[in-house]
Amino acid sequence: MKKNVQNRLSRLTETFGTVPIPHAVVEAAFGEFRRTGELPDDVGLAYAVTRRAKVGFASVYRPDGSMDWGATMQVALSSPSRKPDPILDELYLEAIFGPELVRWAARQVLRSLAAVGEDVSQPQFLHWKPDLPKFGAVGLSILGFPQRLAKAPHAKRAHELFARMESLADQIGHRSRHWHKSVTRAIEAFDESGELPDDAQMRECVLNSAEMVALVDHFCGADVAADLDHLDQLRAEAMP
Repeated sequence: MKKNVQNRLSRLTETFGTVPIPHAVVEAAFGEFRRTGELPDDVGLAYAVTRRAKVGFASVYRPDGSMDWGATMQVALSSPSRKPDPILDELYLEAIFGPELVRWAARQVLRSLAAVGEDVSQPQFLHWKPDLPKFGAVGLSILGFPQRLAKAPHAKRAHELFARMESLADQIGHRSRHWHKSVTRAIEAFDESGELPDDAQMRECVLNSAEMVALVDHFCGADVAADLDHLDQLRAEAMP
């Protein structure tokens, strides 16, 4: 996942980490997560469940609902440390805070792992390192996207797009959060009016996004030849 996206997700997790949720509710949802890979739809509860997984032990509470810090410390000291698993942790973030398609893909991966008997609260990717692209989301990549979008007669074009997006990811990784927000607005403006930004890298992001959408439509059975021709024309007109 790109660094700027990861930073935004981290800020969201800090916010949701301050919202109190009853311990019993979290533990019940955590148990369901371990059995089925299913996270709650409620964002705050889903985050609490993944945080519980990463901590690796359950806090101890008194009958009045207050935390027993002494007992909790004893549990913490006697529990083995959870090994870091950056890929699984990003799946957690995508499954909670990602856009609809990204969220669906991450949750599907978690469900699939649980379905074959894996405990999704424990590290899963310590020995298996999937080949993840520099652009796109972890869950979608594990499910085979965007490579699955490379279908005839546009397969060659799709691979060229993936290479451009990989190269662009290297070029814009240092860009500010404000710049990436501007890209999002530029994509929305292009969708609504066909207007392209003046900034060359931002324009490339917009055109790549539009081409990816066209390939998704083609994957679903649509004839996108005219759309791709239009994007080629826009690229040609934008060249210096």
